Parts: sequence; structure tokens; C-alpha cells
Amino acid sequence: MLNPIRRLLGLWKLAHQRLLHEPALAFALLLGWVVAVALVSAIPMYTDAIHQSLLRRELQTVQTGRRPAFAFFFHYTGERGDSPVWDHYWALDQYLERGLSSDLGLPVRVRMHYVKSDLFQLFPSEDGAYSRGDQPLSHVALGFITDLEPHLVLVEGREPQDDGTGRYLDVLISLALATDLGLQVGETYVLFDPGGISPSGSERSAITIPVRIAGVWQAHDPDAPFWYIPPESFDRVLLVSRDAYIRAVGGSIPQPLFDVGWYQVLDGGSVRAEDVEAFLRRVASVETRVDMLLPGTRLTLSPVSALRRYQRAVSTQSLLILLLSLPIVGLVLLFIVLIADNMVERQRLEISILKSRGSTGAQIVVTYLLQGVTLGVLSLLLGLPLGRWAAQAVGGTRGFLAFERSVPLVVAVTRESLMFAVGALVLALGATMAPAWRAAHFTIVIAKQAVGRSDDRPSWWQVLSDLALLSAAGYGYYLLRWQGRIAQLQFGAGGDPWENPILFLAPAIFLLAGARVYVRLFPPAMRLLGILVARVPGVATLLAVRNLARSSRHYAALITLLVLTVGLGTFTASVARTLDENLVARTYYQVGADVALAEAAGVIGRSVSVTSGGPSGAASDAGGLDELPSWAILPVSEHLRAPAVRAAARVGVFKATTRVGGEMVTGRLYGIDRLDFPRVAYFRRDFAPTSLGALMNALAVDPSGILVRSEFLSQTGLRIGDALHLRGLIAGSNQPLLFTIVGVVDLFPTAYPGEGEFFIANLEYIFDQLGGPVPYYVWLSVDQGVDAPTLVGQLEEVGFRILEMDDARQQIAEERARPERIGLFGFLSLGFVITTLLSMLALGLHAFLVYRQRFIQLGIMRAIGLSAGQVAASLAGEQILLTSLGILGGAVLGLVTSHLFIPFLQIGHTEADLIPPFAVIVAWRDTGYAVAALIAVSTLTTGVVVGLLSRLRVFQAVKLGEALT
Repeated sequence: MLNPIRRLLGLWKLAHQRLLHEPALAFALLLGWVVAVALVSAIPMYTDAIHQSLLRRELQTVQTGRRPAFAFFFHYTGERGDSPVWDHYWALDQYLERGLSSDLGLPVRVRMHYVKSDLFQLFPSEDGAYSRGDQPLSHVALGFITDLEPHLVLVEGREPQDDGTGRYLDVLISLALATDLGLQVGETYVLFDPGGISPSGSERSAITIPVRIAGVWQAHDPDAPFWYIPPESFDRVLLVSRDAYIRAVGGSIPQPLFDVGWYQVLDGGSVRAEDVEAFLRRVASVETRVDMLLPGTRLTLSPVSALRRYQRAVSTQSLLILLLSLPIVGLVLLFIVLIADNMVERQRLEISILKSRGSTGAQIVVTYLLQGVTLGVLSLLLGLPLGRWAAQAVGGTRGFLAFERSVPLVVAVTRESLMFAVGALVLALGATMAPAWRAAHFTIVIAKQAVGRSDDRPSWWQVLSDLALLSAAGYGYYLLRWQGRIAQLQFGAGGDPWENPILFLAPAIFLLAGARVYVRLFPPAMRLLGILVARVPGVATLLAVRNLARSSRHYAALITLLVLTVGLGTFTASVARTLDENLVARTYYQVGADVALAEAAGVIGRSVSVTSGGPSGAASDAGGLDELPSWAILPVSEHLRAPAVRAAARVGVFKATTRVGGEMVTGRLYGIDRLDFPRVAYFRRDFAPTSLGALMNALAVDPSGILVRSEFLSQTGLRIGDALHLRGLIAGSNQPLLFTIVGVVDLFPTAYPGEGEFFIANLEYIFDQLGGPVPYYVWLSVDQGVDAPTLVGQLEEVGFRILEMDDARQQIAEERARPERIGLFGFLSLGFVITTLLSMLALGLHAFLVYRQRFIQLGIMRAIGLSAGQVAASLAGEQILLTSLGILGGAVLGLVTSHLFIPFLQIGHTEADLIPPFAVIVAWRDTGYAVAALIAVSTLTTGVVVGLLSRLRVFQAVKLGEALT
């Protein structure tokens, strides 16, 4: 029993000594592990924090003074003439009182329940008999409220009691009813129902119920949580106890359960973001059970709508955060593989010697496994606090690579973050053990052969894996082209969006496949370059190229890391810039310009409109002349008197219909001023096949010209120059206005194809056909520094009365401050910085490791006659060529990936989230930062290595031989 423990301790001691023997590599490997744990655990930490914030924000939208967020109201309304359903009522009442809290998993804070009957006529009791035609004092209902006593004040009288005679039913009346009708305590009245024909067709006799006023009540605190249904709702209800109601009148009146409500406030303080999905399922289960117990009962008040809005709000950005973080995590794992591979290379001969002296491959693997366990414990202790700090730092992001001080997020280490951290440790361990597993099969012969010359030819399984990656990337792109985007959230698909994970992994797979192909092409490219360089005088460059061609396997991981760093950096930065630009585009498309105004206009009289069928003015057969109001509207040019306004344009919006080929097409007609519109409107070049200027010129040539959608032309068979009749512009009239199609558009600001067709025409032509101006919207181009209140004040000083204002700039600022968007850009920025820093570290370590590993070779080169300058130039050229080719390949790969996959990242729940489509913005400036940092590190390390070469002692390197390797 002790021998295995001793052997294990011995292996652990050996593993520990190996780590200490290579402190630089051990530190870099530990750094990779820590970064992996921190980055992976930071994602659930941050999403939990922002989800909590979003959850509270959404719940606050439904929370009022009388209505807490987790308030539930079940309402039942009986139809007139329905027979009582007391058995169902009792079953539901018992469930809601005893089972609702446990089924929802939340304690009850407030409970209120009431029952009202159908209305009775209230008569004085002295008159004796009453008939249908008599005039009552009022119409009132009978009912009860459970647990009412603590929440009322008896203004006078007493609580209802049973006098034992059964002559009268004691009731409480509200102070409002007593004051309105002059009712007094002790007075008796009669509740009268005239009867009639029941739904079954039988005759229902009249009912009289003598009542006596026992007391007058009012609410102790009308604003108390108990009174979600305000006390005023019971002003016309004669209240009795529940027992009296059910025993005395429940079986005799026609509709005792006419209006029934159960109101409960649950304590939702313990509901966290990760509980929302399960909580919604429990609520749905409760709704089903309630409807089974008393059919017709509906849940009319609950936090369900707010929770679903929360789910929609977080689903899109959370999906993008996870999607775009996967390649970053992969790059960190590649860094770990690179460092682990270098460590194994340093220990190759040592491993082979251990095996020649009796060590088994399993012992070698266990040694590296113990190293991984040590690194795992340290990285978990360091990575979780670092991940928490990273999550808080992400909360201070205000854009891509834009950080600022902000109120720190309340970030906690959650159960999910621990699970993610453990998953990261498993991945890091696998990345570390992969080179060790290969090293466990080394023999002294294999190790010596590897020192002499490595075999750069890929094995058959490497070729197959490359083909598999390329096939997966191609298949993912094909699916994306077919589906249109990565997630079809806007269509409300009920399935799991991760049912086909290849859609989400397609960009990362394409990046990895491209890098693998690039690395496979690297050796033959270097051999070809060596043939060309051999024809050029000078030996340093030739040595550099040939060494890269012969030993490309040693550089494969570094080239892959460089290609993926630059490629992924280009892709993520471009995603960030594209998302930011699309936010601006979507907001401006929705508003139309910087500011859109709806202004008040006054009616000054009636005018006769020309109901022509065209410009000639001939009256249409569809109707005669209509009188339309004449409006007093200030000229649009008056807006320019406001100091902040740079340009203004009128935009009229009219409902319109047309019939083409027997099909009725409905939509909206936009009337614009062709001269002013281009100065203020947001119109992107891809909104139409031709430029905005060409479209405005087409409208100028023909005053009756109209622009239509390209798809409208293809569907209807119409062409440019055809006539188009639009109806519905004149209220209450079916008379058409004649237009001529002069151009086509695909999109137009504020118009969404899913909401119907849209047309664009000259506003003045429309006004001429209508007989004068009608109210319109005003779009403004304003100074960037002006805010909405200042602009409104300036316009009101001119004389305009603003009814409604949409400010695109304010909406953009609010959207950019949303925590889920901050998280997306924060993790993109964090990943960009981390991968760049790790690649810089890898470059530096690689340069020094190459110097150490080739110490003998460099000494021999000096011994055979090469000068120190030639050796330094050879080594520097090798490093520069390696860095340059890695950066160049990464830039090309990132550019291709951006253009191929970024358009599919546009996801949303509504059409407004998807229009206008993504216009890919390649972030050359941000990528340039990473490239500059990599070049700077490569230049610095090359300079240091050249400095070390200047102090190289040739005789020492030759004498030591392979002992130093």
C-alpha cells in the first residue's frame, strides 16, 4: 500500500522539479491556465450580474405603489344566468390559499380574496312589494372580502351579526354609498332581482332579500398593499362575512359568483436570473391547474410579461457574448498548447533517457498530469478572483477598447461560474497533456532523429482532420446562407437555438481551418522562397528561409497562434465596429433623421379638395367633391430660426391602397420635399439600386412621380413609367390619386416591408391633389451638442408646439448604456487585449527559446566562418519573416472571415432588429494596434537576441555540444 504512494510522491517531486527547472515556461503555462479560468468564469459572473440588473429593471416597469412586482391576480367572471359552481370554487380557493405558494416556490406576503354577486336593485323596505318597472335607489351587489377586518375602520355601527331570526341579512356599506344615498345604521332595505328567462329557457322568479345596515366602513389605509383592487371598487357592494354569504344567499341568488378575484403578493426577492426559466414554467403549470379547477379563471396580473421581456432582452446579447468568446478561449488554449509543446521539446532527451532507464510511458504521463494538477489548483485560486475583477472591468466598457470609470457591478462567484471554471481547467489540462502524451512515446533514437531533422510531412490523420475542419466550415456557411442568420430568434422558434451548434461555431471553425491550411502551405512556400532567394547574393536571408523550411514543425504552433491572433482580432474588432454602426443605422432608420417631430396644427376652415383621377383635374367616377379641413401650419423653413437646427424637411405619411391584377395592396405613402429631404434624412447607399440624388432627380422630372419597392415591381409585373393609382389618402373617400412610377428603392427610413408596401412621392403634388396642406412630420438635422429639452425650447420660442419628439442621438446613447450591450463589447475588448498580450508573450518566449535551442548551431556557424553580423541577420530575418507572414496570413484570414460571417450575426426578435442589414465594417485601426504591438515585441526580442549573439563564445558552444540542448 505504501509503495504506490511513495512512487506517486516521487513522481510529484519530479514534476515539481521540472516546473522549477524551466521557470519562464512554467510561469507562461501557469499564466495561460489562469487566463483561461478567469476568462471562462468571468462570462457567467458578468452575465449573472447584468441579468440581475435587467431583471430588477424589467420588474420595476410593472411595479407601482399598489402593485409589487410579484403580484398575482386570478379573476373569474360568471356569465349571467350560469348556475353556481361552488365545488369548483372551493377547490380553487383551497389551492390558491394553500398550494400556490409551494408550487411557485415563493412565500406569500399579502393575500386578498373577494366575491361579488350580480347586481340587485336596492329599495326601501317600507314599500312592501316591487316590480320590474319600479325605480330603485341604486344598483348594488352582495359580496365578501376575506381577512378584511385589519384593513377597515368602522365609521359607525358594528360588524354584521346573525340575530337568529333570519328576518334580515346584516351588511356593511361603504362610507361613500352611505353619504351618496343618505343611508343610516339600523335601517332596513330590500335587494330585489326581477327574475326573467334563464339561458336554459326556464322562467326565473323574482327574488327579494331583506337587509339591515349593521355598519359603515372605510379603508384604514387605501394605499396599503392589500388594496390592489381599490376600496372604491366596493363602494356599491354590501359586504357580509363569507360564511353568511355562502350559507344565507349563496344557494338562492341567481349569480353568487359573478365577480371573483384572488390577489396574492409573493416575496420574489430570492428569484435570480438563472431561476427565471424554471419560474415561468411553474407559473404556466399553475395557470393550467387553476383553469382545470375552475374553468374560466384567468391570470390577469403577474410578472410573466416582464420576465419574458427580460428573457428577450438578454437572449440576443448573451448569445453573442458566448458565441464570440468561444474563439478567444480557443486561442488561449492554443497558447497553452504552444507553451506545453515548448516545454516538452526542452525535455525531449530527458524523457527518452528516463524511458531507456526503465520508466514507463504511463509514468511519464502521470508526471505531466501531476504538473497539471498543481497548475490547476494555483490557477483556480488565482483565476476566480481575476475573473471577478475582469467581470467588473467589463462593466466599465463604453465601446470597443473604450474603458471608463463607472459604478462597479455587484459581481459574485456563482455556482455556474465555478462549473465554467472547472470546465476551463479540464480544457487547459487537455491542452497541456496533448504534447506530453506524444512525448511519452519517445525513445532515445526518435529523440536524436528529431534533433537532427524533423519530418514536416503531415500524417494521414492530420490531413483528414484538416479536410474535416474545412468541410465543417463549408457546411456551416452553407447552412447560414440557407437560414439567413445564426439564430432565428425573431421567428419565435420554440426549439433550442443550440440544436445545431455548427451554426454558432462556423466562424471559429473557419478561422481554425484557415490557419491549419496556412500552416500546411507554409513549408512548401518556404522551399519555393528558398529557391528564389538562392539566386540572390547573400547568405543570411537564405539561411533564415531554409531553416524555416526545414524546421517548420517547430514553428507551426507559433504561426497558428499569430495567424489566429490577427485573424480573430480582425474578426472580433470588425464585429464590434459593425454592431456599433448597425445600432446607429437601426436607430436612424427608425427615427429617419437626427430628430423627428410631430407638431400641433390648427384648423382654420373648410376647403374643397380636387378629387381628380390625375393631374388633369378630371373628377373620378368614384365620388364627387369632398370638403377637407384647411390647416394653419407654419412654414417648415421657420425651423431654421432655431439656433441648433441645420436643416429641416417635411415628411407626410398617408395610408394608401392600390389594386394590381385583382390583388389589393395596402401600405403607406411617404410624401417628401425632394430638395430638403437629402439634407436631413438617413439614407444608406444600399437602400436603393441608384443613389439618393438620382432618385430625387427622377421625382423632379415628373411631379406625379412615385418610387416603389423593387420587389413590388417583380410581384406585380409593373415597370418604370407605368401608372399607379393610390386610394385612401382622402378620409372617407375611395377616390384615387394618379402617380407615375419613376424609380425603385429597397428600403426607406421608418418603413418596414413586413408592415406593408411603401411608396415615396412629391409632397407638394400630394397636397395639390388634396386641395391644400395637411399635418405632416418634420425631420431635422441638428447640432450634435444640443439635447432634446434645449431643442424643444428653441422651437417653442419660434412658435412651434411640439407634440412628440424622437431623438436618434438620445436613443443611441441609451442603447449604448444598456448593460447587456456593455458586456458584449467588454468581452470583445477583453478578449482582444488578452489574446494580443498572450501572443506577444509567445513571440518573446519563442525568440529566446530558439536562441537557447540553437546555441550550438549558432556557434558552429560562427566557427565555419560566418561573421556575427551574418548570424545575427540570419536569426533576425527568420524572426521577422515568421512574424510578418503570420500577421499577413492572419489579416487576410480575418478579412475573409469578417465578410463571410458577420452578416449572419444580425439576430433579433422583431423586424426592426434586422433592418437595415449589417454593413460590414473592417476595423483596420483596431487590428493595427495589435499588429503594431506584435511587431514591437518581435523587434525588441530580436534586438535582445542579437545582443546576446554579440557575446557568444564560439569555443564554449562547440565544446559543450549537445549537452546544452
